[in-house]
Amino acid sequence: MADETHPRATGPSVWTRADMERDNSWAFRFSKTDLAELERATTALHDRGIPPLEFRKEDFPLPTLGPKLIDLLDDVEYGRGFVVLKGLNVTDYELDKLSVLYWGLGTHLGQIISQNSQGDLLGQVTDLEDGKYEQGGYYEEGVREHRTNAFLAPHSDSSDVVGLLCMQPAKEGGESWVSSSIAVYNRILETRTDLIGPLLQGFHYDLVGKG
Repeated sequence: MADETHPRATGPSVWTRADMERDNSWAFRFSKTDLAELERATTALHDRGIPPLEFRKEDFPLPTLGPKLIDLLDDVEYGRGFVVLKGLNVTDYELDKLSVLYWGLGTHLGQIISQNSQGDLLGQVTDLEDGKYEQGGYYEEGVREHRTNAFLAPHSDSSDVVGLLCMQPAKEGGESWVSSSIAVYNRILETRTDLIGPLLQGFHYDLVGKG
């Protein structure tokens, strides 16, 4: 049970699947105006040959969508912790142009940081390693899970906000999950209070294979 040292967590970041099924306010659908702004900003840069990584927020104007993104970001950082953006037809864009659009959205959501020691700022989640991960390649060859078809368990990345854009659904599997780590904390508090202390002390990260 919760005690003074380890109180039960409360607030909008504590939720379960059942809660989200009852309240779908986590889903934001782009309006026609939003989509038109994204199209104009993307086309203007793409037609000038300016790729992702080479432009900033001020180069990607979103007069009415921009303030909405700020509100959504506030909910991600201080509310439930996630949002799903809907209504963008990715089949309308070739990959290079879609990358400009996605990067442009990112510039309105914070400072974009690298995902690995190679400095990748924009990457693809797709199977390129043909089973190497299950064979131990993550230690021997630095194979990352998102470059394989291996099951990727729930985890937290090093950035404050993570974004995913589905360009093409997988033939099988490929679903993305989100969970409330704060709800997990409460569950551990209810069932294994003895684990809370050690978990809150922190622990070392194993960066082998994260190159």
